[in-house]
Amino acid sequence: MGQEIQQREFTPRDFEAFAARLRAETDELQRWLELDRFEQCDGVAGFELEAWLLDRQGRPTANNDRFLRELNNPLIVPELAAFNFEINNLPLPLHGDALRRMHEELDSLWSLCSYAAARLESQPLMIGTLPKKVYERSRSTRGTSAITWVSSVSAFVPGRLAPLGSVRGWRHTGTT
Repeated sequence: MGQEIQQREFTPRDFEAFAARLRAETDELQRWLELDRFEQCDGVAGFELEAWLLDRQGRPTANNDRFLRELNNPLIVPELAAFNFEINNLPLPLHGDALRRMHEELDSLWSLCSYAAARLESQPLMIGTLPKKVYERSRSTRGTSAITWVSSVSAFVPGRLAPLGSVRGWRHTGTT
């Protein structure tokens, strides 16, 4: 995870090598389970949230290197591409006020992300995958086509649930 894959096509040999590595890691996990190498404990929980950096028009911006350097926080790390990142916390025992403490930690980390993004003229959006653009084409009397990006997906912003279309700059109508 987190590594850029430059290659777009894979040979049968590539798939065989991948399958062999996957089998070896699965076998190792099985051995660890048999040897009882995992700690037995009461319930613990943590979070791993994916987020994106958007420019002022609401488009993904490939700026996470500068963003992560600005933050310099080991709990906020790169995700799969140059425009998204991941927010983590240290797992907590699931008792007492654990959920409240996780919420407070998320609020604090999100505030740091928002501040760092704003310094880079960006904004964070807490969402795993941006929705695919659905294009509606309609012919006007002049023969031009209007393109509208349509989305019914919602994005979580701490403290409220907002339709993605309400995120500034996301909805766009233009002509081609």
